[in-house]
Formats: sequence, C-alpha cells, structure tokens
Amino acid sequence: MIGLGLLIVSGGLVRLTGSGLGCPDWPSCTRTSFVGALSFHKDIEFGNRLLSTAISVLVVVTLAAAFRLRPFRRDLVVPAMRLAAAIVVQIVIGGLVVLYHLWPPLVMFHFLVSEAMVAVAVFLYARSRLPEGGSLIPTVSTRFLALSRLLVAVTVVVIAIGTAVSGAGPHGGSRGVRRLPISFRGITELHATLAAFLAGLVLATLFATSIGDVPPTVIRRGQALLAAVIVQAGIGYTQYFLKVPAGLVALHLAGATTVLGAVLWFHLGLFTHRIDPAADGEAGLAGRATSRAARSGPPVIAHSARPTEAQSLM
Repeated sequence: MIGLGLLIVSGGLVRLTGSGLGCPDWPSCTRTSFVGALSFHKDIEFGNRLLSTAISVLVVVTLAAAFRLRPFRRDLVVPAMRLAAAIVVQIVIGGLVVLYHLWPPLVMFHFLVSEAMVAVAVFLYARSRLPEGGSLIPTVSTRFLALSRLLVAVTVVVIAIGTAVSGAGPHGGSRGVRRLPISFRGITELHATLAAFLAGLVLATLFATSIGDVPPTVIRRGQALLAAVIVQAGIGYTQYFLKVPAGLVALHLAGATTVLGAVLWFHLGLFTHRIDPAADGEAGLAGRATSRAARSGPPVIAHSARPTEAQSLM
C-alpha cells in the first residue's frame, strides 16, 4: 500500500515538474537509448518508471507468495491476481500516455487505475490478517452499513472529479500539452462541493456511531477518516486560493490516496470473521465434533458480544 502511494505521488511529480515527456519514447527513454542523456526532466520521468518497475516486482512476489500458501487461500490469491493484472494495464496505459503526448483522459485513467490498486491492496492486507475459510459478517446495523457504503461511493466520485480538475488545470506535464476543454473554475467548484458533502457525510457517520451500538474500533477509524478528510479539504482550498502551486498539488495527491485508504479501512472494519462449523477442517474427531455442534446450535462467531480490534476484519 505504501509503495503504491509513493508511486502515485511520483507520477504526480512527473506532471507537476513538467517532466511528462522527459522520456519521449516507451518503453525505452528515447529511440536510441534505454536510459537517455542526463537531464532534470528525464531523470524525474525515468525515476518514476524505475519505481513502477520495483512496485511491479513486489506485486509479482506477493502473487507468488499467495500461491505458495498451504492450505490454498483463494481469498488471497484472487486479489493478488487482480493487482498483477492492474500492473499490466498500468504498463500499457503508461506507454499510451507517452505515445499520445499526455492526453488528459489517458492521464486521468492512469491515476484512477492506481487508486483502484490501492483499494485492492487494502482489502488484500485486511484479508491476510484473517484465518483461512469462514465468512465475513457485519457488526453494525443494516442502515449503518448502507451509510458506510455511501461514504465509499462518494469518496470514489470525489476522487474521479478531482482527476478532471487536474486535467483542466495548469499542470499538463509538459509545454503545449492539451488540457480538458472544460472550465477549470467550474469543475473545481463542483469538486469542492462534493468534497464538502463528503465531509458532512463523515460527520453524520460519526454522529451515528455515538447513538448506535457500534464497536469502539469503528469509532476510532471514523475519527481517523474525519481527520484525513479535514486535512485534505484544507490542502485543496489552500491550493486553489494560491493559484495551484505544484507542491500543494503533490500533497493533495497524497491526501486523496490517504482518504481512499481511510474510508476503506473504516468500511472493512464494520465486518468480523465468522468460522463456519460445517466447513471442512482438519481430519479426525475434531472436524466431526464441530459438524455436530453446527447441527445442534447456531454458527460460532469468531468474536465476543463486542468485537475487539484483533477480531475485526482489519
């Protein structure tokens, strides 16, 4: 997750420093050299490619480790495979971004796929902390769960609109790069309005935790989410009134990734792990005894009346 966050910020720095075409070819830096001659813009762009390669290797190692687990963990292999597939997609998009001279829709899609990878990585990490088998059940009411899902959906929309702000803004990645043919002020105000709605939704969610039967771990994660949203909103408004300086835009990119991770962390924390007594376990009397227990009573839940931090999903 941290590596993906660094990659997102690194990609942002390529655009913010005007280094988007520092390496004008792909996959090599130039038509005649894989690395290219030393220069500031080339170094920034090629450095981002090297970091992308390192993250790709980590994803492949993660996938291999998931496949080697015994017993086989399909719940870990599937998200690891999704990460690996996303890396392939990112490599292709990255090449197209260079070949089509930083066309804004491609750059936007490149960023959104990166954020989707962060989401998958958060889920993979959360699932890896749970035992093999069983299922997940919510520890909160249906209404609260729906509110949390709305939080996730609004966060995704805010981030998506944020990419359009970047596509219409002054930092195109290189001189003469086309920008989105929309009003920068108009799309920025829409983004700010949705961000304010998201902040209000987080506050409403925290209020709901104070009047409902919600585990303490959920409250703590909600507070962390609120802090991330407030900081991100502060950066966003500041960068707008300061005419979008590159340094604050880079912080805003990091903040978007942080908010996405925080809202997913919060949402996944609403579930706990249930051991299915009827599932096949170790051979022998223990497995049969568990099956008899399942027929004679309700499923065994892997938490007490109030789940602890260790028993929650994350």
